Amino acid sequence: MKNFKFTANYSYDFTNSSQTVFYTPLIGDGQSFGGRGYKGSYNTTTTNFNQILAYSNVFGDNHHLSAKIGHEYYKYEYQYLAGQKTNFFNPNNPELDTVDKCNTSIATRQTITSRVISVWQTTTIAINITFLPLSVADGTSRFLDRWGNFWSVGAAWRISNEAFMEGTNSWLNDLKLRASYVPRVMKASFRNMTMPMCTRLNQDQYTVTWNGSELGYSPEFYGNPDLTWEKQKTFDVGVDFRLFDRGIRFNSNIFIRRTDDMLFKRPVAFSTAGRPYNWENLGAMKNTGIEFEVNVDIFNQSDLKWTVSLVGSHYKKPYCDITRRKP
Repeated sequence: MKNFKFTANYSYDFTNSSQTVFYTPLIGDGQSFGGRGYKGSYNTTTTNFNQILAYSNVFGDNHHLSAKIGHEYYKYEYQYLAGQKTNFFNPNNPELDTVDKCNTSIATRQTITSRVISVWQTTTIAINITFLPLSVADGTSRFLDRWGNFWSVGAAWRISNEAFMEGTNSWLNDLKLRASYVPRVMKASFRNMTMPMCTRLNQDQYTVTWNGSELGYSPEFYGNPDLTWEKQKTFDVGVDFRLFDRGIRFNSNIFIRRTDDMLFKRPVAFSTAGRPYNWENLGAMKNTGIEFEVNVDIFNQSDLKWTVSLVGSHYKKPYCDITRRKP
């Protein structure tokens, strides 16, 4: 097992915040209520646990094989407890316990949980050409169809190592041509802050209401069982070279990026649909651009190093179509 390496990472983040809001009964908005006080406590917990098994070996002089397989579990939980009361006895004391014990109070408590599970694998074969195939299975608790499979492939050709390039060794130290195609899931689609932090985006969500005399419920979020992942596909081609023993280094990249099944909130007629809107996968967007970086070593001595860098990019205005469900 000397060529294998196992790594496990666990992270836990807990954040607590509390809030006190008090409107004095003497003036302003709280005067008509005899004072109004609000207290809340909020807990946010994030857990991330991944395990990676890696294999690496060298065969012969320059044949290298490496592979990784991993599993990742992500959990987000948000809890809050809040209460509000009016008609305060002491205009300088915002504690809720100082009001009339028979005074009507409003208290709310909610727990929101979402989970993401990923299983992935990579393999790299390095001779003069490097292949980077990748397969990923992502799962989330927010969609009815929880699992999505995604893969990618790339290749890099180190041209400077070829026999026909021997005459350039005096000034060309490295020349590499690379390309990749990466279709992947847009995880931000189900963490979008314009959408509620409900557990299930495929289900209707309701909240309990109080009209002053009796309890009831009202819609909080209209779900859609057909919602699925936003997907992004990126194709890029790049050239990297190094001249004069690392004195000049150049990297460039041309890419075409396509995003499908984008989530949009589409208004609908309440009289016919029974709801004011639907979240749907009905958008598509295309981006193209070029990026480059040039680094030149003015001085590269043991006691003095000075490098000048130039970074540039150009992006074409994105094309967006929100009328096509399946572009």
